[in-house]
Amino acid sequence: MTQQAFIEASSRDRSTELLDCLKRWRLAIDPSAAIAPSKNQVLVCRDERGRRVLVKVAKQHSRRGLIREATALETLESLFEPRQPLVGVPQVVAFERDLGVLAIAWIEQAETLHDFHQHDRRYSPALGYALGSALAFLHTRTRDAAGTLPDAITRYQDADYVRMFVYVTPEVYAELSPAGLAFMRRVHGHAEAYRALYELSCREDPSCLVHGDLKLANLLWTRTRPRRIVVIDWERACWGDPARDLGALLADYLVGWLSPSGVVERIAEPRLTRFVQAIWQRYVNQRGDTFPLEPDFQLRVMRWAAYALLLMTYGHTEYDGRFDEADRHLTDCALHMLACPAAWAQRLLSHDV
Repeated sequence: MTQQAFIEASSRDRSTELLDCLKRWRLAIDPSAAIAPSKNQVLVCRDERGRRVLVKVAKQHSRRGLIREATALETLESLFEPRQPLVGVPQVVAFERDLGVLAIAWIEQAETLHDFHQHDRRYSPALGYALGSALAFLHTRTRDAAGTLPDAITRYQDADYVRMFVYVTPEVYAELSPAGLAFMRRVHGHAEAYRALYELSCREDPSCLVHGDLKLANLLWTRTRPRRIVVIDWERACWGDPARDLGALLADYLVGWLSPSGVVERIAEPRLTRFVQAIWQRYVNQRGDTFPLEPDFQLRVMRWAAYALLLMTYGHTEYDGRFDEADRHLTDCALHMLACPAAWAQRLLSHDV
């Protein structure tokens, strides 16, 4: 579907409001761009100078997330130094809260880390250092500025699917596919892993702003010099456990070793460990003494990574209706990681726990 077709297919009132909003912002729809599938509708527009602008139009159920993203982006932009070389976020061009429309500046000359790894495949430690530095900066900077951040950011905590895995209601069970039921039986049949999920669901000592969905598709790697990490899609941003971001990122790399979908995504264990060790070492060094890691921090990283792997397999059961041998293997690895995080941390991060 083209962008113009999306506008025309919208309800008359919604379409008129959206077009009026774009007109006020002096943005014109780029007729050559297609809509990317998303929980929101995404439009590519051009401003008066011909620069591309990404416009996210929230569906009714996702409006709260878009408000949270706009708040997070505006907050982070105000915290960054003018020439921060390590990490960036998209600039908010305009935001209409009541309508649920957010316009952000397009990041030129950049690609997602997922796409970059597809053609590069080297997993350079230099990139790992950049990732570790970027995450440490985001966590440390927001933790230091906690007293100045909006209540909408600091008071919000995202329980997410952790509690759903622990407390599955009859209504949720009734809606599970046969593959989903098989997945849940496997998760709930592992007592130690289930206990670890319960402990994650009970954590209530958030310390900084976390992205909440830190996968490779939400990280851009710029081609311009100096190269830097740009973090996008902040709809799940919350005040929480920084170990969660590291765990989510680690999980996206672990899939290439534990259950790759093809040769292009496959990562040998030695290459994987060199890369994730670079992320970890730089993250720890950048946090330093001003924001020291708790004794169990590394164990939480591994458990959050396991949780992210479970989310991936759960998604396969619900959207693809499958729970095949590869999914069962990934689930079993995640459950073992939840139950024995120290062993996995020693194997992957080579650091005392």
